[in-house]
Amino acid sequence: MRSQMGFTLIEIMVVVLIIAGLAYIVGTNVIGQGERAKEKQALIQIKQFEQALQLFKFDNGFYPETQQRLRALEAGAQPLCEVFTVTKPPPLPMPAESGPI
Repeated sequence: MRSQMGFTLIEIMVVVLIIAGLAYIVGTNVIGQGERAKEKQALIQIKQFEQALQLFKFDNGFYPETQQRLRALEAGAQPLCEVFTVTKPPPLPMPAESGPI
């Protein structure tokens, strides 16, 4: 009997098909990730901007206008994005000591 010294053509084709199938599965999952990450980042930035606008309204009682931003830039003031930084509020005054209740 003759000993086998290599692989048959069918065996090689089966291995190539298995590798191609795995590459297809991995490729379809990886290709769209960059676009999804950009969309997620944009949604996060929109939510942060919305929170900043709410803080501005809470502090000032109204939403900022485009003209306000232009005047601030002309006067050399800080841009609105820096105005939205949260600062620590001053401490509340302590009540005067009174006798026992």
